Amino acid sequence: MKASIILPTYKEKDNIVELIYAIFQAIPAELTYEVVVVDDNSPDGTADAVRQHFQDDPRVKLFVRTRERGLATAIRYGIDHSDGEILVFMDTDFNHDPKLLPQMIKFLEYYDIIIGSRFVMAGGMEDRFRQFSS
Repeated sequence: MKASIILPTYKEKDNIVELIYAIFQAIPAELTYEVVVVDDNSPDGTADAVRQHFQDDPRVKLFVRTRERGLATAIRYGIDHSDGEILVFMDTDFNHDPKLLPQMIKFLEYYDIIIGSRFVMAGGMEDRFRQFSS
């Protein structure tokens, strides 16, 4: 199964290259994947940094949007332009640790959706929500 790791970006020149390399290091060799960068025409050169480092790497796809902007539409654009059966969405400011990707992808053998959130204390859920979502 192929995974598509979708990275919506705006003004992330200082983070994006390091993040993509961290993803490369975190993903096991046996997993087929692509990194889909959807940049909202960042004025800081985010797209140029991606091109400079990854233009010859078939694992990285770069899309620069000049008309539409925003996180939700960038994610949708990434979905529309990805090839993976597994979709992963990550912030590009290292709020999500790329080292957790293999474990999260492994959990998809048992669950339909996995959510890693920095806003959930200790990864727990209220019982009523758990019952409602099951």
